[in-house]
Amino acid sequence: MPNWPCDQGKSQADLLTKPAAGWTAMTADGGRAFEVVDDPEAVGGYEATPNGIGVTKRLPGLTDAIQKAVQALIDDGTLRRICAKYGVASIAVREATKNAAVS
Repeated sequence: MPNWPCDQGKSQADLLTKPAAGWTAMTADGGRAFEVVDDPEAVGGYEATPNGIGVTKRLPGLTDAIQKAVQALIDDGTLRRICAKYGVASIAVREATKNAAVS
């Protein structure tokens, strides 16, 4: 990708989310401009924040259907391959949960 700040000698570092950092490290200057620095004490290299899919309560079976579909993507390796494609294989979840909480 042309015109990255590092192409002009203007950027030595960037603070990004793990997915954005992985993609930037893979694509900026053909993967030569940045590397991702992981937290060695955190699972997947960083402390994850919750993400999810909002589902209307008017379709009670939809939550279970989505959970099963996502779990199938996890079980057959598709989710990990997608994450790897974007440079973030380490953040692929191992279980599809619903209403999970983070303390």
